[in-house]
Amino acid sequence: MVLYADENTDARLVRALRAHGHAVHTAQDMALTGADDEQQLAAAGEHGWVLLTSDAGFLVLAHERAIAGREHPGIIFVRQGRLGIGQTVRLANAALSLAAGRTTGRVLFA
Repeated sequence: MVLYADENTDARLVRALRAHGHAVHTAQDMALTGADDEQQLAAAGEHGWVLLTSDAGFLVLAHERAIAGREHPGIIFVRQGRLGIGQTVRLANAALSLAAGRTTGRVLFA
């Protein structure tokens, strides 16, 4: 599963996920630094990537899309600073395993 980390995602988490074999693209890689949440989510969706973020605004956006009957590619929400990077990577791996590739329209918490 390919991930797209928005600009709020800790670079240490991106490096750790890559070290664990995940393909992770970033807002910086895609020249989307400063883009709004809708643009970030659209970019992830265009590529079929699951969005990785610590921005709670995406939770609101996911809810609004659900009400409107619009899908998103899936979101992994990470509460940064609460756990260490290693623990967060383990939770993200577990969330992705449980989702078994069925992330469309879902919000996973790590």
